[in-house]
Amino acid sequence: MKYIAVSRTDVLHGFLTAQFDRGDQIRFLVTAKQACDRMMRAGLDVRQVRIDGLGWLRQAEPAAGDVFIIYLPRPANLQRLVSQIVKLDVDCSVIPILHSHQQYELPESPRVRPVYTRDLFEPHGDRILHLQVTRSRVQAIRNHFADAERVLILLHDDPDPDGIAAGLGLRTLLGRKPQTCPLASYKPVTRPENLQMLADLTIDIMPMSEVDLSRFQRIAMVDVQPPYFGDHHLKVDLVIDHHPELRGYQAPFREIHTSYGSSSTMVTEFLRAADVEINQRLATALFYAVKTDTQYLQGTHHSADLESFFYLYARCNRRAISRMERAQLPAADIDRIGRGLLERRLVDGKLFVHLGAVQRDDVITQLADFCLRFEGVSWSFVSAVLEGNLVVAVRNVGYLKNAGEITAKAFGEVGNAGGRSTMAKAIIPIKPLRDHLGGTSTKALRDFVERRVIALNIDAET
Repeated sequence: MKYIAVSRTDVLHGFLTAQFDRGDQIRFLVTAKQACDRMMRAGLDVRQVRIDGLGWLRQAEPAAGDVFIIYLPRPANLQRLVSQIVKLDVDCSVIPILHSHQQYELPESPRVRPVYTRDLFEPHGDRILHLQVTRSRVQAIRNHFADAERVLILLHDDPDPDGIAAGLGLRTLLGRKPQTCPLASYKPVTRPENLQMLADLTIDIMPMSEVDLSRFQRIAMVDVQPPYFGDHHLKVDLVIDHHPELRGYQAPFREIHTSYGSSSTMVTEFLRAADVEINQRLATALFYAVKTDTQYLQGTHHSADLESFFYLYARCNRRAISRMERAQLPAADIDRIGRGLLERRLVDGKLFVHLGAVQRDDVITQLADFCLRFEGVSWSFVSAVLEGNLVVAVRNVGYLKNAGEITAKAFGEVGNAGGRSTMAKAIIPIKPLRDHLGGTSTKALRDFVERRVIALNIDAET
């Protein structure tokens, strides 16, 4: 889906580009040639159009779920364009921006959600437009899934709280029950705190080995994108994710917002925009997800994460949250962590720890988080062997170079690597490494990680 902004000049440019994520697609249709030229030089998706016929609609190239935002000085022109959009066969919505001192005769339709210029320039006017846009997107998504008898919500392998909670929230948004809309994953939950979450909130995740895809008319993914699964699911109906956008798949609805700290924040916004009740069970799941994925709002987060955090905090079961956070770590994993820490190396603010072979991914990531608390540490690089891969979890204190970019530069040539500004991960197949390094001993793998990182000459200073 995309946003289609229609105006006489470039008046909507600054307002909309500041309003939406950089990953959001905005097509500008303007009637003034000079404005079109300016926007074209700025690299925007812009077309000069005439609005006295239907040619402007062909330039818009509307598709299901698209949102039109229209600001025109003459009410007659605005009314005519809104009517043309409402009559479209494709399910698009429209947000006309109106002047309170003028009279408008707009078609009565749930697809029309007007806002007034006087409200947009109030202290929280940007939230008014954001709310109307979100309502339009949510309605389009719900319409798309409405006629499906069964819907599958697919999570990434070994789902974490954000995937679990976002999936639960999406099912609620669609008005579905587990029988007609199961959550599913190819690999089961293994982390103790996540298992505690499933137990406390009575959430079931179906193994994909038990799923007959032919029985599902719609497929949605949350906190993950289709290329994660290889060639298995390159055509889905909806993707909700806050990680960097991947290419090479088809989805009528892509809600990819990389500035958000969690996918659960997006789902919380959708639920609130649709006036869907968030009961205590769902609020607990969503709050725990926002809290963990934003590192208690200390990591990457958006103002929407902050708003959702406090909204959900007032409605969640805080005792259940405490039980999840106190989930026990097995003794064998504690031994691995102890051995790894004894052999740690600190090089110019960069701490390197290698754990050897582990059974669970969370041992690596939790230790990477913990290591940032050590004196003199600005970066932590914790590596381990897991399921035939060398996994490297990367963390920084939050005001240094981008962890995702550094990880991609260090390990992108040999594996799948990337992430966000404060946290990232690399997954490198062991088999090719064995030939490259002449072996995969603990020392060889530890040295490999250190060499790759140190060669980048990361400045560990603030």
